[in-house]
Parts: sequence; structure tokens; C-alpha cells
Amino acid sequence: ADGADLTLTPLGDPESGELIDRVVASAPQVDRWRIHARRQRRELPIALDLVKLFHAVDLANARLKVSPRGDRFHVEFVHPTLAGRDGDERLAIAGTFFDYALGEQVTMDFVDEPTFAQQGDAVDLGLAIGQLIRETSAALGGTGKNVDRPRP
Repeated sequence: ADGADLTLTPLGDPESGELIDRVVASAPQVDRWRIHARRQRRELPIALDLVKLFHAVDLANARLKVSPRGDRFHVEFVHPTLAGRDGDERLAIAGTFFDYALGEQVTMDFVDEPTFAQQGDAVDLGLAIGQLIRETSAALGGTGKNVDRPRP
């Protein structure tokens, strides 16, 4: 068997993240189990499926406008349904999407709170996520892989 994953998530909260980091660092090794301190990046179709499953929103036709802001990025979602949702609800939807499309630690470290528009200039979702992965990967030493807190 390939094993299993156990993911503990701070849901974007740095203080909870510190506690989870300590818990994961002190967790015993268990054969065929991988313990993660953050949600791991998934392929884009899987991230979209998870958003649809958890929030009943299809983001497949969403477009993104990505703007660098210092060492972070501002992202505007251009999606009529998402733009029309309640503020907390759409932030939760965007958070779920970013946590799985980019990885939770990358989202926490590099993505500002998104904004939402019903229409506007933006690029295809896959192109924008690819750009964010490349740019954040370069900032992290060019691995392009999931960023997780290493076990000692």
C-alpha cells in the first residue's frame, strides 16, 4: 500500500499554524503515513472539484487578475456568481480554492485577501494559477513543489 495522508490545517491562521507545527514536529513516525501541517497543493481540476463539493460553486469559468504587491500578490476573481455572494462566503470559497490550487502555506505566505468582480480584464484560471505557482516557487528556491513544514 502507498500509505495515507493526515493533514492538520490552521485555516489560514498563523497562530494556529505555530501550534500545528509543534504538534506535527513532535508526532511519532507511523509506517506508511505522511503527516502534513498544511493543506497540500492539488492539481487544478481536483482543487475545482473540492470547491464544488464543499461550497456548491463551479469556478471552472472563473478568471483571475493577478497583481504583484511587494513580496505578495493581490488576486481579483472575475466570476459573476462568486462576486454576488456574501463577503464571508466568497472569502471562504476563494480560501478553499487557493489552499488546494496553490497549497495552504503558499496561500498564507503570498496571497492577500482577494477581491471580486462580475466582469473585467482577467486571464484564464489555469494560466493565472500557473503564474502564481512559478512566481512563488522562485521565491521559495525554485522547487515548484508543495511547501510543508518539515519534520525534524
